[in-house]
Amino acid sequence: MEFEYNYDADGGIHFVKHGVTMDEIEEAFERGVLTAKNPVDESGKSRLAFSKVASGRFLRIVYRQIESDTLFIITAFDATKGDRTKYLPIWERRFQ
Repeated sequence: MEFEYNYDADGGIHFVKHGVTMDEIEEAFERGVLTAKNPVDESGKSRLAFSKVASGRFLRIVYRQIESDTLFIITAFDATKGDRTKYLPIWERRFQ
């Protein structure tokens, strides 16, 4: 599915501070993502997405789905060691 991506340019683009590009985020969703609840969001509005991009980076993307085809990107960064241990093998079985 193709998505439209939004982010808060006025508040600072958090994923850029972590060295992640918008191209990598788009690639992650195109290649396939594993999703999970965001444990630090008590409102339940944001989700986590995990995906490996062509460069080999395994990303953790925090986002909100605004509409069925629109995602608001909150931030993205290289997945933690714990994330890689838990989600990378599942991602590789499902999407590679």
